Amino acid sequence: MRSFYEVTDKMRELLLADGDIHVVSFGDPNEVDWDKQTVFPLAHVVPGSATLRGSTTVLSFDIALVDKVNQTREEDRDQHKPFQGSDNTQDILNTQLAVAIRLREEFRRGDTWDLGYDVEVDWSAAPLMDSYTNLLAGWVISMDVIVPNNLMCL
Repeated sequence: MRSFYEVTDKMRELLLADGDIHVVSFGDPNEVDWDKQTVFPLAHVVPGSATLRGSTTVLSFDIALVDKVNQTREEDRDQHKPFQGSDNTQDILNTQLAVAIRLREEFRRGDTWDLGYDVEVDWSAAPLMDSYTNLLAGWVISMDVIVPNNLMCL
């Protein structure tokens, strides 16, 4: 079954083509050195379950879309826009959510459709803020890709 390779390769390709992601990694999130990673914004793909549905398989993934938070030295009360805080967290959340939306739309309408892939209509996104020692922010999106079962060997 080549679908898993094709789906993960397509994810990597689409994420790297997005101007708001610089590095794409894959695997166990505990194996990533989040504190010392120097190239951000980063997308980290974590495979989840596979649900066998007769003629299709549903591949589940979680993808962390994160960037490093840059803090200013100003106190919130001294800022012109105190609601936005003393860092760029809101900018990161906005930008990385847009990355998730573009990825979803590429899977729904891009050339993956021609490969016979589909995605579940609803994806969930959970915010990730002030994580790790170097302060990262972004989203963890959960997505399901539906692929046709083919019995072609590797």
